[in-house]
Amino acid sequence: MPKDYRKVPIAVIDGHQVNGSGEIIKALLENDAVKDSILSKSSSLDTWEAFGSASSSHDWDQFANQDLGSILYPNICSSLGDSYTAFGYVNDVESFSTVQKYSIQAIGSLAMYFAASRIKAKRGIDDERAALQNALQKWQDDALSNGSKIFSSGENDPNLNDLLVYGTLRSVEGLPVHTKVLNQPENTILNEWYFRVKDRLIEF
Repeated sequence: MPKDYRKVPIAVIDGHQVNGSGEIIKALLENDAVKDSILSKSSSLDTWEAFGSASSSHDWDQFANQDLGSILYPNICSSLGDSYTAFGYVNDVESFSTVQKYSIQAIGSLAMYFAASRIKAKRGIDDERAALQNALQKWQDDALSNGSKIFSSGENDPNLNDLLVYGTLRSVEGLPVHTKVLNQPENTILNEWYFRVKDRLIEF
C-alpha cells in the first residue's frame, strides 16, 4: 500500500487502493457484485438507476458529505469536554499503553477542538447547534417531504441518498450530539427515518 497518502479512510478494492470516503463509495457503487447484492434485497427499486437517482433537485450527495458532515464536526467538538469524549475511542486500541491512551486522547481532543473552530470560521457558522438543526430540517422537509415519505426514494426501500445521509449521522452514533438530535421533538421524522433505515440495513 502506498505510503504517500496519510489520511483516512483508505480501502483496497479489487486489489487497488482507494483514498477518501467519496472515492471509496464511488468505487463500491461501480462494482457489479455490490450492485447485484443491493438490488437483490430491494423489492421496490428494481434498477440501478432507480437506486442511485436523486429524489429531488437537491444534490443530497454533496449535502451528506460536505454540508452535514462539516456541520457535525464542530458539534461533536463544541467544547474541550466534547472533544475529549469524541476521542475516547483510543481507549479501545489494545496496542496502546495506558500512558499512550491518555496522551493521545488529551492531545487529539485539543487538536480536534481547534480544528472545529477553524471549520466554523471557514463556513461562517456562529451557532453550530442551530446550523445542524437547519440542515436536519432541510432533510426532513425536502427529502422526506415533511414525513410523507418513509424514505427519500419515495418507495418502500432506501436509495443511495438515504444511505449517504444515514451513514453521515451513523458516524457519530455513541456521542452526545447523536442522541440529542434524534431525541429532539422537532426531529421526530428524522428519528423514525433513521431507525427505519437502520432496520433495513440489517436485512442487507
